[in-house]
Amino acid sequence: MYTSDSIFTIGADHTICDEYARDGQIPKSDRAFAIVSDGCSSSPDTDLGARFLTLALIRELTRFYELSSVYPNLLSVLRNVIHKAHENCFEPLSADCLDATLLLAYEQEDRKVCVAVSGDGVILARTRTGAIHSWELDAGNAPLYLSYILNKEKFEEYLKLGHGKLTVTHRVDNHIVAQSELQLGWYDLYYQLEFDPQEYDLVMLLSDGVLSFRGADQIQVSLHSVLLRLLDNIGTDKVFLRKQCHEFLDWICPKLGWQHTDDFSAAAILLKSSQV
Repeated sequence: MYTSDSIFTIGADHTICDEYARDGQIPKSDRAFAIVSDGCSSSPDTDLGARFLTLALIRELTRFYELSSVYPNLLSVLRNVIHKAHENCFEPLSADCLDATLLLAYEQEDRKVCVAVSGDGVILARTRTGAIHSWELDAGNAPLYLSYILNKEKFEEYLKLGHGKLTVTHRVDNHIVAQSELQLGWYDLYYQLEFDPQEYDLVMLLSDGVLSFRGADQIQVSLHSVLLRLLDNIGTDKVFLRKQCHEFLDWICPKLGWQHTDDFSAAAILLKSSQV
């Protein structure tokens, strides 16, 4: 059984935190999951929508494993998630409250961790030799939200405006090793990766708030600098991520003069290997 943890906190420029993070074990399967959802700040009530999406995703994963022992069809799961979440949008809420990203990591039957991202954010994976891999997913401030599939006309208009492109930058430590641009669409709603526990010991999902850290001079702090501090001496207990983030945000950042202007959320899974 893998260990998971999560945290979310409001950004300096926000009055309401419109992000949510959750982790745990998928009921009846004992498989770990970690989820991050980042609501669009320009859409109404996305603090609620992020929660609706997250809880609907947990329910869909639970339902899937009750019905089948094979790997879930992620496209089918994500489509079900948005429709189930929409059922909670009673007046005065509108479907726009579901304008939120959805980042999922879950333990598969073969003990590998699958990651699927709808929208933008950062995926982090640490190797057992200590190398830090990161995948920065940039949608040009116009991420493809699952909510767009509730209205096909809105979805098609979004694509006509030239949106739906996702730039993926893969770094190892502070070096770019690959960069690609993907065109998302009706049947390409998410970006996916898989991590083997023989190679990796930590997988973490982060909202794009991790890119909003600024120094006292208001210059952006590099992603690698943030990740180094965030992972420094991280523990392995049940609240490993919350402890680490509280120390990082409450003690280290003030000493360095750093501040995150956007909301910040993270969820992680510690991977155990039969060979360590």
